[in-house]
Amino acid sequence: MQPVFVSEYEAFYLTLKNLNYNNSVKKEQVSTLSKKGAKNEEVQNRKELVYKAICENPQVKNTELETLVGATKRQIENSLRALKAEDRIKRDKENRKGNWIIIK
Repeated sequence: MQPVFVSEYEAFYLTLKNLNYNNSVKKEQVSTLSKKGAKNEEVQNRKELVYKAICENPQVKNTELETLVGATKRQIENSLRALKAEDRIKRDKENRKGNWIIIK
């Protein structure tokens, strides 16, 4: 496919055909899709690890979860937020330390 050149008195136009409109899926697209799927899977695994750690020790602290799971503070907070949203855990704040309550 050749580019199309058009010149007028005040302007010059160049038209290039877009070669990205084919029916085949490119390798880059496949790797991006698989990375997103792998990331979702990683988040799910992390969430389950946090849930299991809480089941084993309802008095576990976030810093302990970080070392047990091998995740950052933010990742632990996101996992806890997701578990709370799914109504699988709840925080008991009767005393200063607080405990986790397993709902499901």
